[in-house]
Amino acid sequence: MRYLSAATVGAVLVLSWLAFGREAGAGEYPRQQPGPLLAGFARVDITPPAGVPLGGYSSRFGSVSKGANGNLYARAMVLDNGKRRVAVVTSDLIGIFRSVREGAIERLPRELGLRGEDVLISATHNHSAQGGFARNKVAWVGVGTFRKEVHDKLCDDFAKAITLAVADLKPASIGVESFQAPGLSANRAFDDGNNDPEIGLVKITGEDGGLRGLLVNFAAHPTILDPAKNLAAPEWPGYLTQWLDAKHPGAVTMFTQGAHGDQRPAEWHGAAGDDFAKCRAYAEKVAALVEAQVEGVAVAREVHVALRHRDEVLPLAASGRLMDPRSIVQRLEIGDAWFVTAPGEMCVDVGLKIKKDARELGARKAFVISCANDHLGYFVNTKNYRTMTYEAAMTVNGPTVGLWIEKQGLGDVAEALDKSQVIAPVRSPSAIVRRASCSEALEAGVRLLVLRGTPYEMGYQHGFLLKDEIHEIYAKFLELAYDLSKDVKFKDPTVGTAAFMLGKKDAMPLFLIMGTRAVLPYLTDDQYEELQGLADGCGLSFNSVLALNVMLDICVQRDRGSLYKIPGLCTQFAEWHDSGAMLPTVTVTIGRNTDWKQAQFLRGRTLIIAGQPTGGRSFTAVTFCGFIGATFAYGPRATGVTPDDVGVAISVESVAADTPNTLEGTPAMLLVRHVAQRARNLSEAVRLVRDAKGTSDYHYLILDLVRGRGPEASARVVEVSMKKSIVRLPEKNFILGCGPYSEARWFEDGKPAPVDMPRFDDESKLRYAVLPERIDQLTRKFFDPGSNLNWWYKTLAEEPIARADTIQSVIYPVSGPLLVAGGQIGSDAPASRGKWAKFLGYNVSVPTLLGIEHQWSPAATKPNTTPAPGAPSSSKPDGAAKPKEEDGEF
Repeated sequence: MRYLSAATVGAVLVLSWLAFGREAGAGEYPRQQPGPLLAGFARVDITPPAGVPLGGYSSRFGSVSKGANGNLYARAMVLDNGKRRVAVVTSDLIGIFRSVREGAIERLPRELGLRGEDVLISATHNHSAQGGFARNKVAWVGVGTFRKEVHDKLCDDFAKAITLAVADLKPASIGVESFQAPGLSANRAFDDGNNDPEIGLVKITGEDGGLRGLLVNFAAHPTILDPAKNLAAPEWPGYLTQWLDAKHPGAVTMFTQGAHGDQRPAEWHGAAGDDFAKCRAYAEKVAALVEAQVEGVAVAREVHVALRHRDEVLPLAASGRLMDPRSIVQRLEIGDAWFVTAPGEMCVDVGLKIKKDARELGARKAFVISCANDHLGYFVNTKNYRTMTYEAAMTVNGPTVGLWIEKQGLGDVAEALDKSQVIAPVRSPSAIVRRASCSEALEAGVRLLVLRGTPYEMGYQHGFLLKDEIHEIYAKFLELAYDLSKDVKFKDPTVGTAAFMLGKKDAMPLFLIMGTRAVLPYLTDDQYEELQGLADGCGLSFNSVLALNVMLDICVQRDRGSLYKIPGLCTQFAEWHDSGAMLPTVTVTIGRNTDWKQAQFLRGRTLIIAGQPTGGRSFTAVTFCGFIGATFAYGPRATGVTPDDVGVAISVESVAADTPNTLEGTPAMLLVRHVAQRARNLSEAVRLVRDAKGTSDYHYLILDLVRGRGPEASARVVEVSMKKSIVRLPEKNFILGCGPYSEARWFEDGKPAPVDMPRFDDESKLRYAVLPERIDQLTRKFFDPGSNLNWWYKTLAEEPIARADTIQSVIYPVSGPLLVAGGQIGSDAPASRGKWAKFLGYNVSVPTLLGIEHQWSPAATKPNTTPAPGAPSSSKPDGAAKPKEEDGEF
């Protein structure tokens, strides 16, 4: 459920789960002799009225729906083979909360012959559907405050859909198949992350062979529609089902989400145009692929039907008493096809493993259904839990929750198939503990603890033998953490709202997750495993013992508000292009947007400093009035001077990380200016950045200004914090201010280093995912990108690169003039959409600032060369700036 930033992890969707349990109520029960299949379908309109909260985004908190653009439905399918009757419901909602499921089941008439274990209710994860139906306060930030009338109506509608489907039972045949559809979805968490292109298809026909129903299973987030419009709509899964319904009058189409937690639609990504049109176009493309496969699905009359049901306690989260510690995992069996459910958003690596293991256990086809029966956030595997992605941060149940879901869905035998997980569950706790010993406490307050075994086992022994003491210490730690938080001013309004609703006393365990997860990438495997063993042994959550072990680091924080803030970035990149001529030259273009929400008063006050210090080297700095440091700066360029006079270009972006910060170091903007003035080459610049004592986490993009050199030798990004620095090399023909990258091109102290995932928000991920696509498009379309400045204007000015808080933009073709946009005072438009000033460079030691280069507009095909008022009358547009035409596009 992607309705909150990573910083609000502790305030949203946090649960208390305990341990693995046994299967309950999963056995089949006889009602009549097995016979041919009966199937029934129903569709009930659940479109919300205006005035109801919409679920899906924290930005909507406090606002309500303005109406609807299309209908939303609950769709039900009931299958009965004479031995088992099961009901499957899908809905155009953000998720299913357990109280809604239970309320619907309570309303079912007893004569329907359905128990609670016979019912599966899921949601398409539609981010444009009604909210207000979650009873628990931790979900209110994302789905709106509780409205009893909304909650109860959904219960009524689900019960109605199931009842109508039972009344519709008729002889039927059923079949399950799947097909591959690459290119429809992509991994939004990792550039090189896994993807699941499989589309599952359940086909049900009547006695006459006519189509009665379809169930489609695929994984991609329904987040195409603009949340700011506050309109209810079915999103792309709803449009898909409606399109297929129209193709087959009388039939009912249903949609279930696969492992979509880190999967996004690929087709619309970064595309311009009306979002409703994009949403429908994507839905229709997927639907058309499904339609082409329907005819080929073989069906049968007599099939095995079962719904395995487990309602158990789960791995603990640091939520205290805020939520129910139990949840539901089911396995729907149709013939030899298995569908394993998840009570939230399963990420693709967990889903792929479950599907693979299910096939090894005998399933011919295997699928997963996310957002089923409950919603507890995200579920990543143990490896990805250590990254600082949004999905990992929202996996509040700890690193073993993926294993927990697989065990519930596939049974204990699934554990034997596990070959890849870092952390495995305890099989014989008593045998492990017997290898350890613990002395009684001495009067001096000391005791001896002897641990033996693997890191996990030693942690488990520690936790088990000192369980009572650890709980007492943790309780005191929470009191300390609460005291430390009393003077915290929450910079993120979402976190502040959550703290107000929950109360700081109850919310503090949740907020600790935010502040301490940042250390996970720095843990060794042994430390990671031992912490999990300690958590399992003492009965606390993984995040709780992690926070306890980071107590010292929390106490020494100078700015404790940094524990509760949303990460954010600017945007910066450099791109190389070889002309391809007989004597090739390499043109380099640097671009950056400065996004600074807290400093909007600097909008319209950008300053270009062209410096020639006495006895020093000249430099050019882009900054703001009153600042001597810079966001972007460069030294002398290679224009006929000796190599010793050539310098570097450097820019910086801040990374809002949870590592300690201080003012006892070199401010980032001053360091940019210093490097531009002092460094004569790339290696010197990298050394200066790495040797400086940083004040926080920053990414510095550094470019050697020697012309004609390729990217491998010309550029680096140095990522620094108070504790370490990493140097990153270019990828292909470009380098971005922030990764992650598909190749292992990270270095520390001159040696390959593991990737520490950058900590940046979802909007920044989107921008940095779009940039390579635009750069690649540019290099394919144009001979010389440095001369086609209109393309770069559009790149920095169009969404998602530009933001409302962009107060400064820079384009620097190294072989041409510097162009800078500073926005207008009082404007709320991105600076990159305004006018651009051209800095031509030096003329006999005198800097020359020319007039206006360009006024951006979405429909612009040529730069606006009208000089600004007061600009020199001799100002002329750069002849190289005229874009080249190709099919009327620029």
